[in-house]
Amino acid sequence: MQLLKKHFLLSPLAGHEMLYWKAKRKIEQVDYIKRTVRERYGIKTENELHNQLFYGDNFDVLRHLIEDYRGKVKLIYIDPPFESQALYQKKIKLKGPQKSQEVLYETQYNDCWTDEGYLQFMYERLILLREILAEDGSIYVHCDWHKVHHLRLMMDEIFGAEQFRNEIIWKRGTVKGAKARGKQFARNHDSILYYSKGEKFTFNRQHIPFDAGYLKRFKKDDGDGMGPYRDDQAIGTRSAKAIEEMKRTGRVFELNGKLRIKTYLKDLPGVVIDDNWTDIADVNVMSKARTLYPTQKPEALLERIIKTSSNEGDLILDCFMGSGTACTVAAQLGRQFIGSDMNLGAVQTTISRLTPDAVAFEISTVAQEWDKQAGHITIDVNEAGTHLVIVQFLPPELTEKLQAAEITVEDWRELVDCVKIDWNYDGTVFKPTVVDCSVRGEFVMGSYRMPKDCQGATICLQVTDLLSHLHEMRIELN
Repeated sequence: MQLLKKHFLLSPLAGHEMLYWKAKRKIEQVDYIKRTVRERYGIKTENELHNQLFYGDNFDVLRHLIEDYRGKVKLIYIDPPFESQALYQKKIKLKGPQKSQEVLYETQYNDCWTDEGYLQFMYERLILLREILAEDGSIYVHCDWHKVHHLRLMMDEIFGAEQFRNEIIWKRGTVKGAKARGKQFARNHDSILYYSKGEKFTFNRQHIPFDAGYLKRFKKDDGDGMGPYRDDQAIGTRSAKAIEEMKRTGRVFELNGKLRIKTYLKDLPGVVIDDNWTDIADVNVMSKARTLYPTQKPEALLERIIKTSSNEGDLILDCFMGSGTACTVAAQLGRQFIGSDMNLGAVQTTISRLTPDAVAFEISTVAQEWDKQAGHITIDVNEAGTHLVIVQFLPPELTEKLQAAEITVEDWRELVDCVKIDWNYDGTVFKPTVVDCSVRGEFVMGSYRMPKDCQGATICLQVTDLLSHLHEMRIELN
């Protein structure tokens, strides 16, 4: 008996067509595609029920999500390819205090497209993202000068031009190098297109602190516990009722026959943030949050977006996850998250950023194998029988690259990003209780205390190398 495929009809687009390309195709329905849970971290609480990461093409991931999450995601942030015609590579550094030099480069993704291929790619995914977005939700599309004009028209067609809220300009940093010497104004900003799905949406106004010059104006203090204030404002056009109330509370006084207002510093939240964001620098090379993943965005940027357009407990989606900044910040701010990427390196990087905070989440694949390399791992148990010890680790592809570059390795831990251990592996879902990730380039421990309840069980050991390749070993204990 043949099972019928489950499919979903999509909603009509909110706007009208304003951009044309060859072979443009609007999708009107999609088939459901199931997931396979591969890994599980922590025990989910009620506030972490939806925390998920996916490895696979995000079009397939969205086809899976549409069944359970249609109209439920409060905020979508995506940092998709820019059609920059660039090849993005990750800098690979050996671990350990004496091995900080850059030794290799590993390609993370290729941002080279035909114009029509890029537009159709984005069009299909934005249509599905609109289906998943809540009626009171918001979407932010991060882009730059390459395609912002095309994406704006595409968003107008899918979401409706009336739902456009802002084009945010994010100044990346100080102009230097080749940009400073070019025969044009340096391209030094990204654009973030901000749309809502409907007229009702979350918007929590954000502020930045006043500068020192402005704070100097608050130089008076009556010692009444109200704090510093300034009184250089005239009464303006306020109503008689408002003036009487201000007099009653001591906020109005008379000077030279004119009423003046006391403006207390404590009542002012700061400078209102507009659509020009010049106060957030790109990820510094010395930043503790730096992952060496190309195109990583600063946490402060995502913090501003998430605080503005969501509240605690809301669900955030980023289906172009990259280094995992959106998911990481969402967890820090008490939001739930769904992230996906078709690059296993992106998934592994995100896992390492989430697990130190003990966030509970699942890893699934959708129409994608869970790639594992045939690395050689040698293990031993110490004489007391209390610790599992990794004696040697040889990842074939990474070892070959290092030999070609004539780089000598003295300790296997120089090649490792993370070690994870599930002491009681059930043969289906990997549930590690040991997550030992290299922090700031230091070595993983390499020796791990064995719990008493793992005797007679299957131990599953996973080692992630510097190329983000996953190596697995299963150990049967007597």
